[in-house]
Amino acid sequence: MAARMDQNFLTNFALFLFLFNTAVFVQGEDCPQQSSGSESTNQKARNLAGSGQFSVVDSKKRYEYTINLCKLAKDDTAVLQRDLKNKGKKWDVGYYANARVFGGSNWLMIQYSGENYSSHCLGSPRRSIFYISCDRSANTKEKRQPRILEEYRPDTPTKVDPQFCYYLFEMKHDGVCPVEKTKISPGSVFIIIIVIIGVLYLVLGLLYQRFIVGAKGMEQIPNYLMWREFGTLQADGCSYMCRCKGTREATRYKPMDDAIADDEDFSADNDDNNDDAMLPM
Repeated sequence: MAARMDQNFLTNFALFLFLFNTAVFVQGEDCPQQSSGSESTNQKARNLAGSGQFSVVDSKKRYEYTINLCKLAKDDTAVLQRDLKNKGKKWDVGYYANARVFGGSNWLMIQYSGENYSSHCLGSPRRSIFYISCDRSANTKEKRQPRILEEYRPDTPTKVDPQFCYYLFEMKHDGVCPVEKTKISPGSVFIIIIVIIGVLYLVLGLLYQRFIVGAKGMEQIPNYLMWREFGTLQADGCSYMCRCKGTREATRYKPMDDAIADDEDFSADNDDNNDDAMLPM
């Protein structure tokens, strides 16, 4: 079991066992909270709300655990253990009232203390410890399904600190992941700067024109004449580039015979007109 844990997990686990006594359960909260802890840790714990109820069976198919990380009803049991071979036996191995929380940047540990052992660990309370690591893809109940790693219960309890008797669970949850900081693209920064400059230009210019120059109406706009002419220039450019004006139809060439016939007709008409002009009235 220990071989499967990486060094980071072992370090966090040892630190948790040393410091968990500084955290308690705050009444009225749906999920365990630190009374004197960081707000980020408490927020990670609150993010576990709505995870639902889980059912876990150990590798030997001997015990089944019903888990509710956050309180769903008046029942104070967070972790219930059932003996599958003897279904009449069950133990509360974790209560909300005794929950303790400890966390880091991308992980969270919760300990629930339950009823006392009868013949192990010097009769100390049972402890259910959940190591919850960050996984942004674990956003459904199926992906958040916990698994039990071990129940550590030595055969010689007098040679071990009873605090080191525990049920150790592991699960993944997107709620314990750190908040991602949004990054603004260079283009957005450029647009923001342009907008700010434009607003300052307009506001300061209006104030100057109004109170220093004494302008009224549209003349309060900074550089009003320039902007008015700028619009006219834009319209002229648009008219020149885009608007279509009437065009003459291209001259069509006629065959030589038709052209000569047209000339003869034109000459005959002119001769008749000239003769009419020469006749006495």
